[in-house]
Amino acid sequence: MHRRCSLAVIGCLIALTGCGDDGPDAATRPTPSTSQPTIDTDTVAAATVSVQAEGCSPRTRFGVGTAIDDGLIVTVAHVIAGSEEVDVAGIAGRSTADVVFFDPDLDIALLRPSRPLGPNTALRSSGVEAGERGLVVLPRLSSQAPDDGSDDVDDAGLLDVTIARPVTIRTTDIYRETDVERAGFEVTATIEPGDSGAMVHTTDGGAGLIWARSNERIDRAWAVDLPPVLFDGQALSNLTEPVDVGRCVD
Repeated sequence: MHRRCSLAVIGCLIALTGCGDDGPDAATRPTPSTSQPTIDTDTVAAATVSVQAEGCSPRTRFGVGTAIDDGLIVTVAHVIAGSEEVDVAGIAGRSTADVVFFDPDLDIALLRPSRPLGPNTALRSSGVEAGERGLVVLPRLSSQAPDDGSDDVDDAGLLDVTIARPVTIRTTDIYRETDVERAGFEVTATIEPGDSGAMVHTTDGGAGLIWARSNERIDRAWAVDLPPVLFDGQALSNLTEPVDVGRCVD
């Protein structure tokens, strides 16, 4: 049973777009812990990409995505909302990507890159429990930009997290227009701008996506549960055409 948290208590609304505005900066961020022997860190790191969305000037929006079944990449919708071009970059290289699924209520999007990037990540269909340990992978952008001016990923930081509790989050859609509820969970972790969309990995597989950080506590963030479509192989294979990505998030 999920506990219910009102927006006034958890302060998610103001943080909604804050996670996706800036890219991760390896030069200034502390080195996360890498101690997590029960999760295949090599696989989850290789499956993690930086998502870079252009079209909502004046800056590029950054987030994190994870390779799943059928070569797709799952991320959060608010990072790519209103975008005209989306690029994904991981340890295996870089690719342009089409947005083939966009849900502003759940804040979930699926990208289909022009070529596969990284191995598929195992996903967890069951709910999480308070006290479970997890791992978040954060791509580190190279300090040396390629000739085309874009950013490449040459490493991935590993951040240990603890699941504080399952929650039902009362918030709004990404445009702050419609009241919605999202099933998810609270995690103890320091999440920074550019980390939105990062998968919370557990020993049983990926369990949810980081979508907001707390305005009240620097060591607290929230993840949204994975939607059913991610567990439907046929539905995923049918996602081949670009979809409307709405307007930019203010």
